[in-house]
Amino acid sequence: MKRRLVIAIALATAGSAWAKPPKVVIVPVQGDVSGDTQDAVVEALGEDVTVAGPKETTRALDKLGIDTEIGEKDAKKLGSELDADAVVQGQLSSKDGKQVLHFKLFVKGKKVKGFTIEFGSLKSDKFKSALHDKLLEKLAPPEEDKPKKQQDDEEDKPKKTKKKDQADDEEDADAKPKKKKKVSKSGDDSDEEVEEEVATTVKLPAHSANRDAVRVDFGFSAMSRQLTFNSRAFDQAPKGYKNNPVPGGRLDAELYPFAFSNPNSAGAGLGFGGEFDQTFALNLQSTAQPGTKFPVTERHFDVGIRYRLAFGSKPTSPTFTISAGYAKHTFVVNRSALAMGTVIDLPDVDYTGFDPGIAFRIPIGGTVALMFGGRALLVTDTGAIQTPKQYGQAKVTAGEASVGLDFVFSNRYALRLTGEFAQMGFAFTGGAEMTNNRDGEPASKDVGGAADRYLGGAATFGVLY
Repeated sequence: MKRRLVIAIALATAGSAWAKPPKVVIVPVQGDVSGDTQDAVVEALGEDVTVAGPKETTRALDKLGIDTEIGEKDAKKLGSELDADAVVQGQLSSKDGKQVLHFKLFVKGKKVKGFTIEFGSLKSDKFKSALHDKLLEKLAPPEEDKPKKQQDDEEDKPKKTKKKDQADDEEDADAKPKKKKKVSKSGDDSDEEVEEEVATTVKLPAHSANRDAVRVDFGFSAMSRQLTFNSRAFDQAPKGYKNNPVPGGRLDAELYPFAFSNPNSAGAGLGFGGEFDQTFALNLQSTAQPGTKFPVTERHFDVGIRYRLAFGSKPTSPTFTISAGYAKHTFVVNRSALAMGTVIDLPDVDYTGFDPGIAFRIPIGGTVALMFGGRALLVTDTGAIQTPKQYGQAKVTAGEASVGLDFVFSNRYALRLTGEFAQMGFAFTGGAEMTNNRDGEPASKDVGGAADRYLGGAATFGVLY
């Protein structure tokens, strides 16, 4: 059973009807590893209460055997043990992407109506203000416990008109309170009772698609490749390679840890992300060995850090993201079925390097956003193509670009369509087997460069928060 946040709270004498200074006792919230929820409640109450240490509360709860839902008997025992005027029991949960803090209250050992606060960030001033006002309102002492003079003064006050009451209610609430009835057990020997809850919703920035804390996209991709060589015209010149789009699978993920608590903070833009794509079944056929299919491994992935900057605070605000990471692009032919002495005149590539980049996301309407960006690939290794038996050393320049549309539904689900283009360019220095000796005359350079191009796209379904 979940442990509860139990807070023994009383109102301060200034501006209240308490006869003596109240005492506030707080114990940790289950799942609140950092203690932020507990601290936020104390901070919201400000100087209107006096807070006792959590160790004192823990000892009292252990002594009384109270570690679950409390009722009036438990509240009386806890209040008596800690000399508290009021006891508040809170429970933290989540609902529809928002945090929910529910309170049950006991004043002088008697149960009063509870309430619920829904919020997006503990640091929000609206949240603190709503929590402060509602707690102090609910923790006012029972009518019979007020000094007689105060009761007389309240009875002498003129009754508000219905119209005035409505005006006051509209000015006082951040969000219109909603009432609902719920049956709950009190935790003691009394019968079940109906408790009225007042749900106060604080309107705070939600995790919209341009400020998501986590997003995972998965779906299908298609990719074609074209490899061409820059060489002089002669019979032994390399023929290059080209294939039609081949289906594959795509997985994208991004995580912004600090956006969970406050998506509008500067730290919320710092995150991590990655992408993985691989073709399902690509086979190569060669005139060197007709009738044989040679399986090909074609994949690419990258992983790294990023920083997202939003130009505005609205769900339709555009964002600019800077990224840097590690990337790998592979196109390798399985030559195990190749007959002895037979050669497939196509070099394998296995690009490895770092990929700094930028990306823009510009919402067009409430549910659609235009995305485009690009990345450079600072190549540290290209695989077999640069071995002495192939084309040898070269100056390599590489990069990729993408453009797409993002369709978001209910800020939780999305459909992403993207088109992509990548190119790796080679300027061979010469001296290798395939650059200088293709025609049997190693003294002359036969192949000067190559262009390795990839064109495709993906359609993915995303889940985000």
